[in-house]
Amino acid sequence: MKDDIRTIIGYLNCEGEIYRLRNWLLSLSSSKSDELQHAVNELNDAIKQTNVQSHEYAGYYYLFLGCVYYEQDNYVGAIRSLKSAVNELWGEQINKSLACWLLGLCHSNMQEFPKARHELQEALQMLATNAHANSPRQDKENQSRQEIRHGINNSFDLLFKESLFRVVLPDPDQSPDRFPAQNPP
Repeated sequence: MKDDIRTIIGYLNCEGEIYRLRNWLLSLSSSKSDELQHAVNELNDAIKQTNVQSHEYAGYYYLFLGCVYYEQDNYVGAIRSLKSAVNELWGEQINKSLACWLLGLCHSNMQEFPKARHELQEALQMLATNAHANSPRQDKENQSRQEIRHGINNSFDLLFKESLFRVVLPDPDQSPDRFPAQNPP
């Protein structure tokens, strides 16, 4: 998997079946297109079979499907799946922020920079917390949030280094129409 996916999915809060599914996803190789297509098929089947008992997993399935599409450079499919993931991931703001982060990267790769910026800002807003509890679990979660914020801010920095964001002024000495050519007397 691409480094972006490895980083983002590495922060995912999950356990049990979803943890095993995450590890399987991370073991996939982008050089094996048939392996990735198999993952797409498996995840689509899991989404279709989601019922009341397994509905809590739907958001994860959409997130993982978005990751596989991202790996395939199918950013349109990734965006569609990741938007569903944001809607279906319940309770875990960190996980929703990870989906928005990846959405921002998809839009950036499609050179849709205003949309990319919006999604990255959404990801950062989802990480805001008012929790003041002082426990080892809370400390670990706060550390994780800080690391994710740092990663998203790095994505912002890369986004604003894109050539479409830079204003390039012509060199006045090299501009042929700065001074009209004059015929000598």
